[in-house]
Amino acid sequence: MTRPSAAPVALIAILAMLVQAVPAAGAAEDPRASRAELLVRIAELSDRLESTESEVVAAQMSQTAARTSLTR
Repeated sequence: MTRPSAAPVALIAILAMLVQAVPAAGAAEDPRASRAELLVRIAELSDRLESTESEVVAAQMSQTAARTSLTR
């Protein structure tokens, strides 16, 4: 799975701040703000997942290289 650069994460964070800046109309918690927070969290976790997947691939490549070296 390939994701675009971190720019969408920054955009979502800005949108979340804007939504939170709008006062809730008599509600205890604005559902739009909660949704924006969740979107930011999803974006952050997606970035972490992508990074972790890259690290796994790098470790697998290193392991393969070590096995090849060992068999030689």
